[in-house]
Amino acid sequence: MNSGWLRRAILSFRVSLKKIEMNVFTKDGVTRYGWHLVRYGIGAKLSIYKNVCLDSPKSDPDILGPDGQVYCLPARKDSAGYLICLLLQLEKKDNIETGNFRRIGVTKIPSHGGGQESVCQLWGDEPAMPYGNWDTEAKKHTICIV
Repeated sequence: MNSGWLRRAILSFRVSLKKIEMNVFTKDGVTRYGWHLVRYGIGAKLSIYKNVCLDSPKSDPDILGPDGQVYCLPARKDSAGYLICLLLQLEKKDNIETGNFRRIGVTKIPSHGGGQESVCQLWGDEPAMPYGNWDTEAKKHTICIV
């Protein structure tokens, strides 16, 4: 075993998460990725966002579509006013959900068009998110990212 190598770590955060659905688009032979917000319980799909950078799209085909178990975690605003968000997927080991999340990429939401507000506002469906450990008082999820 090499000293200094970290094989696995788990970080616990209190955050606001939104359920999203990842999609793939091909235009003029170029493959791009996008996502839209999904409301729990009603399945409504809201605005599409295409400013996405996936960590490993070819090795993560299970992130696409309604079964992808993907979530958006608002992280910070950059100097241009974009909201930078982490894209997280509910982790599975041997096809069993672990209750942890793993990062699959990042996305940027512009300040215009109401997208930042949609990602940050509370909808009332937050307690329905699996493994989110919703704190009603703090209005945040407690999640673990591996």
